[in-house]
Amino acid sequence: MRKKIILMAVMFVGILTVLTGCGKNKYDKVKEVPFPEDAELNYFMIHHEGMAMEPYYILQRSEKHIYLKYVTMDPEKLNDEDLVELQEDDPLIKELKEAIVQYGALGWDGYHEKVSGKDVLDSGDSYHLKIELSDGTSVTVYGYNTCPAGFESLLEQATDLFFE
Repeated sequence: MRKKIILMAVMFVGILTVLTGCGKNKYDKVKEVPFPEDAELNYFMIHHEGMAMEPYYILQRSEKHIYLKYVTMDPEKLNDEDLVELQEDDPLIKELKEAIVQYGALGWDGYHEKVSGKDVLDSGDSYHLKIELSDGTSVTVYGYNTCPAGFESLLEQATDLFFE
């Protein structure tokens, strides 16, 4: 009888946990997060590294210029030859902002997760995203063998945009 009561209590707590969303985090589902009104995209960097070193995709705004960078090395070690200048009205900027909204990237700030386990046969995958807006909004994401829902879609779309 006592085992039956304990089992029922455990089942009740389990069902309650599932219904209330306990154990889930806010990064498990893609949820659109709007771009702040009148804010400009000052900096965007997205990078994934797995078994091979993949490129960094970077958009950076300075006082007079907007630069696009696609580099296979540390983005801090860039030469002027690595930069492509964009015009303020370039459709790539609008499409990148739309992708940031669509995948909810502005809601990922603070994501810093690491998943390791004995099932990982290689060095694992790392994911990195940094976004800075003109209104002071900043988003930093880091994941090791995990990333927020929508990250890989945002990376794929950014890759397509950078190669147009």
